[in-house]
Amino acid sequence: MSKDPILLSILLLSVILISCGCGGMSWQVLSDFMGSKVIIPDIETAVFDGRDTIMPITGAEQVRMVIFYDSTVCSSCKVSQIWNWEKVITTSKALRGKFAPVFIFSPGEGNVAQLKVSLRTYPFEWPVFIDSTGEFVKQNPHIPADNRLHTFLLDGNDEVILVGDPTGNEKLWELYKTTIKEILGDDGQ
Repeated sequence: MSKDPILLSILLLSVILISCGCGGMSWQVLSDFMGSKVIIPDIETAVFDGRDTIMPITGAEQVRMVIFYDSTVCSSCKVSQIWNWEKVITTSKALRGKFAPVFIFSPGEGNVAQLKVSLRTYPFEWPVFIDSTGEFVKQNPHIPADNRLHTFLLDGNDEVILVGDPTGNEKLWELYKTTIKEILGDDGQ
């Protein structure tokens, strides 16, 4: 990426805080999260295009964007707005397996059935993984509680390099695309 990763991290943190309206967020929380390693557990329960399926989360991609919704968010609300992620899906398809978004929902106890109904009501042509045991959080206790930090980009080492939800924020989405292309080099087209 850059020759000076500390300067790049500071620049990215500044852009993210300004662009996502994270004025009340602690710089320390975001700074500690940037560069941390994230473990993607073996979650195989998924819904794809409104149908239950079993499929593993692959690790073959060079860059992954994790979109994580925990039990504190309204899962059915997020599912009804999942179409907002179409531009990310389109980018992933264009990069043919080099970049992939990973949608992980970790609903509260007893809410898995409701989540599946929502995913059938709003079918999405991308796998949505259901972490019914909370394994993602168990393996990644360093992920901040602030939901604004639950969308992030991972490099090939599964380290956090960019944080923030790019839906509805064109400048942040452009930063994501630029970062993805930088990581992929010539493979990023």
